[in-house]
This record gives sequence, structure tokens and C-alpha cells, in this order.
Amino acid sequence: FSNAGKGRMGRTKKNELFYQIGTKMVKFFYLWAKYFLGFFINFLVYLEAPTPSQWKFLHGLYLLNLGTISIAIFLHTLRFKKVLPGKLTF
Repeated sequence: FSNAGKGRMGRTKKNELFYQIGTKMVKFFYLWAKYFLGFFINFLVYLEAPTPSQWKFLHGLYLLNLGTISIAIFLHTLRFKKVLPGKLTF
């Protein structure tokens, strides 16, 4: 694995910039999801702080999260089967 990602075949400056920006965005959203959707909401539930209207919002937030994960897995499967290009499924 020490040579993984070292090859320059198929890499252009434009593609490299696209993937660098995309990777930074993915890292940011993973951290946001981890701390906001995970720890913070679990802490509020532990404190029994959410009101019924806030619970409605939280349930919607969890459904939205479930939908985005399902779409991501589906797109990754299509990329793995070489149906869609890598840029579209990143």
C-alpha cells in the first residue's frame, strides 16, 4: 500500500483540484455530522431537553440523514460497477 495513489496516470490539475476540494468538504461534513447529529443530539436526549416540537424536527433530521446515506451507498455501488464516472459519484 505504500505506493497507493502515487501514480499520475489519468490525473490532471483540474481533476486534482476537484478531488482536493471535495475531500476537504467531505471531511468537514463528517465532522459536523459526528458532533452535531451524534454527540450533541444524544446529549440533549440524555438531558431530556427536547420539546415535542423539537422532537418532530429531530425525527425529520434523522430521516434526512438516512436518505442521504442510502443515496450515497447506491451511487457508490454504481461507481463500483463502472456504470457512473468517478467524478459524478464523489
